[in-house]
Amino acid sequence: TEKKSVIVAIGYSLILPGLGDLYAGNFRTGRYFMGADVALWITYGGYRSYGRWLKQDAQTFASQHAGANFEGKGDQFSVDLGNFSNVYDYNEAKLRNRQFDLLYDPNSNFAWQWTSDGDRARYKDLRIRGDGVLRNSQFIIGAMILNRIISAISAARSVSEYNSSVPSLGPWQLSTGGAGGVITTQALELTLTREF
Repeated sequence: TEKKSVIVAIGYSLILPGLGDLYAGNFRTGRYFMGADVALWITYGGYRSYGRWLKQDAQTFASQHAGANFEGKGDQFSVDLGNFSNVYDYNEAKLRNRQFDLLYDPNSNFAWQWTSDGDRARYKDLRIRGDGVLRNSQFIIGAMILNRIISAISAARSVSEYNSSVPSLGPWQLSTGGAGGVITTQALELTLTREF
């Protein structure tokens, strides 16, 4: 029985938590890391889908209640849309602050006009919630990384325990002697031995 490599176990665990423990023959522990990784991936996918759904819902609402067009626009346009009732109010605020480079052309597809402040507030709430959910999904990535690190430490421990249970082999020993007896040696005899 050969000893196993700590480096290989750590590498396996960094790729897929629990795999290093499986390699070391200790899947009783590894299955928890693997299960946690699957749960984290499902949670991450759920957060990303829900966040995108909220943002898409906000954009659809803004298109219906403010005539907003999001095609080719960045995130800043989405923020400005929630902060001002229409493009004219937005432009007046930018002119007061002498931010001439941030003005929107009211005759372009950057124009909007909310039907009411309540609709604008609802859109803003949906957008902020969507951004918050997407931002929180980054914490799940951190949890995945932490799960891999802890799994790698566990795998290294499992390999050490496994290797300590493997009987170590003794050194090779070489002995010489004469074939045919001590007095009438006809040939030289070499014996190579190793203790198990």
